[in-house]
Amino acid sequence: MVGVFSVMPRSSAAYDGDKHIYLMSGASDGITWSSDVDCLDIETQKCTKVTKLLRVELPKVYFSNDIIYVVGWNALVSRQYHIHSINVKTLAQDIVFERTGPKHSIMLTCFDGDDSIFILTSQFIRYSLSDKLMYELTMPAIEIFSQTMVFVDIQFGILLIGGKDNNHRYSIQDNQWTKLEDNDYDVRSYYGACLISNSLE
Repeated sequence: MVGVFSVMPRSSAAYDGDKHIYLMSGASDGITWSSDVDCLDIETQKCTKVTKLLRVELPKVYFSNDIIYVVGWNALVSRQYHIHSINVKTLAQDIVFERTGPKHSIMLTCFDGDDSIFILTSQFIRYSLSDKLMYELTMPAIEIFSQTMVFVDIQFGILLIGGKDNNHRYSIQDNQWTKLEDNDYDVRSYYGACLISNSLE
């Protein structure tokens, strides 16, 4: 499933495709930011705590095969970001990937719903959950600010949404970025986005 992040990207959520939404961070009192990972039952509307992750800043949350993946900056190590995994059945945790590079305040990510997590900071990479390898990809020739990155499908690729004069498409097959001439009229900074299928299946 594809995750989302809030207008202020300190909180994030992902749907399991059934009846649970997993949430990371947030501020219940509007001031103090939490490092809890919580589970919202959409049928009962009750929220329960899953665990706590103390090392993650600006998290993005994804869900696949009973595992929550949390992508974020390491709060304890400068210039390092990582991917945490949390098994919702056993509550076992692991850090499946770590990388240190040039510090960049913005981190854009998306997930293909299956195996690949794409991370765009001052570098653009793909991390494979199955083979546990990182692949360096072509950077877009634009400034990275507070756009939204959305995985569409293998054929189309990834949308990088920045609004007016700043919407781009990344082709996974060609490893290339293309600017979209779509007449978007608004600058879209810290906008949320999700992909809704038009399939009836």
